[in-house]
Amino acid sequence: MRDVLDRVRVLRDVPLFAALSGEELYPVAEVAERVARDAGEQVVAEGDPSDALFVLAEGRCEVLRGGSRVSELAAGQAFGELGVLDGEPRAATSSQARSWSCVGTGLARSAMRK
Repeated sequence: MRDVLDRVRVLRDVPLFAALSGEELYPVAEVAERVARDAGEQVVAEGDPSDALFVLAEGRCEVLRGGSRVSELAAGQAFGELGVLDGEPRAATSSQARSWSCVGTGLARSAMRK
């Protein structure tokens, strides 16, 4: 249960989930999985199927489009949400863990449909 409560804490600080109460976030946190990546390790690849959205719990992720850096994400930010909603491939971006370890909460598209 502690892991689920930790994921609730991470999710409630994300603008995407800001309108939900802790009680409403609990089932979302139950289906979320903790994902860890080391510095420099790829999280998602451009063009891959959008099978999950990620919320950065700690660390930073670099976002690349066509091999060029377009932004950097920090703790509390989400990525991959549009593809989960519309089912399109990763939208010309890839994210790589950068500088620190990147730990995200992954929410699978199949779990979001429930």
